[in-house]
Amino acid sequence: MDNLVGQIIGEYRLIRHLAHDRTASVYFAEHKDNRYWVAVKIVGHSKGVNRKIAQCSAETHLLPSLNHPHIVRVRECGIQDGMQFLVTDWATRGTLLDLFAQSVPISTVTAYVKRIASALQYLHTMHIIHRDIKPANILVEQDRNALLADFEFAVDYRNCQNRAGTPAYAALEQWEGQSCPASDQYALGVLTYQWLSGELPFHGSSTEIATQHRNAPLPPLQNKIPQLPDTIDQVLLTALAKDPDSRFTNVQTFADALERACRYLSYWTPSQIAGVVDSTAQPPPA
Repeated sequence: MDNLVGQIIGEYRLIRHLAHDRTASVYFAEHKDNRYWVAVKIVGHSKGVNRKIAQCSAETHLLPSLNHPHIVRVRECGIQDGMQFLVTDWATRGTLLDLFAQSVPISTVTAYVKRIASALQYLHTMHIIHRDIKPANILVEQDRNALLADFEFAVDYRNCQNRAGTPAYAALEQWEGQSCPASDQYALGVLTYQWLSGELPFHGSSTEIATQHRNAPLPPLQNKIPQLPDTIDQVLLTALAKDPDSRFTNVQTFADALERACRYLSYWTPSQIAGVVDSTAQPPPA
């Protein structure tokens, strides 16, 4: 796609190009009159665009109907010059990936997991699954509120028979085109594991990762952080069970269980825990 910086799409002037793939681009933009900031996703003319526009159309149809404090808000959507566009609020602190690079307390990790779980629980009650939960799709606002974004693969799980999502976070049933609400729980479990341990549980090519999701046991967090309570491992083992029926009843139950398992560590960062002898230690000195 051509670089569209400087052009006006809808009511918004494109200021900076942020990201792109073969068929879509995301821009930082501002309202041409009121000067507030937004993100603009544009799908244009290129190879595979018909499929991408169909996905974007589903996203533009779905997102405006959602109303939840932890789901990104749509300001405008439409078609201009043969390009479909979607305008959402701008997240001033970037994505969860930016927080992954910082040293934050365990309480921050569990708080974000609960916010994301709340948004997913809301979707699941509406028979919608997200199918692409990963750090890059969780936006962070100035007040550190979490916003679930990128609904390109979101579908009604009662009519879902195709594969979609990011391999590193996708459950076995998602690889097989049988996604369900427990698939979002699995992806959130992988995200949590990654945040606590500093790395994903499985590595390799897409095929190798798929094989590990299918057959490999979850590497225990205690192997990486020996002082970590085994209750946290047990929570993640349940959320990341190979059989979706063996996971927590719902994603909110997973988030609540994680919070309980981490309650004695709430003031510690993952890196500090590695040096903690007593997992029920008091908060570190100010």
